[in-house]
Amino acid sequence: MEARNRRHYDGLGLNSFAGQALYIGPTFYAAFGERYFVSAAWSIHRKLGHARSHQFERHQAKLRLGVSI
Repeated sequence: MEARNRRHYDGLGLNSFAGQALYIGPTFYAAFGERYFVSAAWSIHRKLGHARSHQFERHQAKLRLGVSI
């Protein structure tokens, strides 16, 4: 399980707080041998505070492939 918090600011100097969102979803990790791995995450947007719905994506996905040297 993964949880991430995102914040959005408006204004030229990013000085006006516009909202925040919480993303929650499952994660997956697998190792192949001693050097290779893959991880994936899919998160769903959960509204926090007064964030407008168009400021944040509804779903986020992340895929990582890696090699240890």
